[in-house]
Amino acid sequence: MTMEEEFTRDRISHLGLTLYQPARGYRFSIDSLLLASFASAQMRGGSCLDAGAGCGVVSLCLARLREDLERIVAVEVQERLCRLAERNVRENGLEGRVDVVHADLTVFARTCGERFDSIVSNPPYIPVDAGRPSPHGEREVARQEVSLDSASLAASVRVLLKEGGRFFVIYPAWRIRDVVVTFSEEGLDVTCIRPVHPKAGEEASHVLLSGSKSPGGECRLLPPLVVYTDEGEYTPEARRILYQR
Repeated sequence: MTMEEEFTRDRISHLGLTLYQPARGYRFSIDSLLLASFASAQMRGGSCLDAGAGCGVVSLCLARLREDLERIVAVEVQERLCRLAERNVRENGLEGRVDVVHADLTVFARTCGERFDSIVSNPPYIPVDAGRPSPHGEREVARQEVSLDSASLAASVRVLLKEGGRFFVIYPAWRIRDVVVTFSEEGLDVTCIRPVHPKAGEEASHVLLSGSKSPGGECRLLPPLVVYTDEGEYTPEARRILYQR
């Protein structure tokens, strides 16, 4: 397999984005697009950190969705995904707005010295002792909490987020109690929850969460986001997020 055959070239047409990602191993899912849409509707511009950026899909989507984001820093621990993120930034002409950093997030939090107006993360979500290891190392690091668990993410967000700044994450619905408690222990209040349901009438599969370092806010439960109709087609809202039509 040649170098080019290791990757696929994909499009997010409604945002005018071209994305290279691994042909095998870790590949982004609609979770990243749902997170970018959820975050873009609530953030206030300025600077943004994408914690665990993968090949850069959330960062690139936010750069298109929010022209008032002056600087986006995409931090990724896996070198090949980091190089792909850099390639995607160049391919889409977003140099100067999106900076890619190859680093472990916890180390970056200790050494960065910068604070961000918003932080987004589609993090690893399977506890190490709760899932079978993936045969693809990249996918294992991206999905299992091998190098970044929820406690380390919350501690890093606390350090890197400005006072009054907002964070946005997506997790499987079964992790909601653990994540809310873990973030709260770091002084981060979850103030907005939106459940994501595969179909109407089915249990939520994921939750979109946002919050801040400002304590004492009320927590809003937003209407559910239903992804598929009973016929297996995208719902109008999901289609709008994924295709803008």
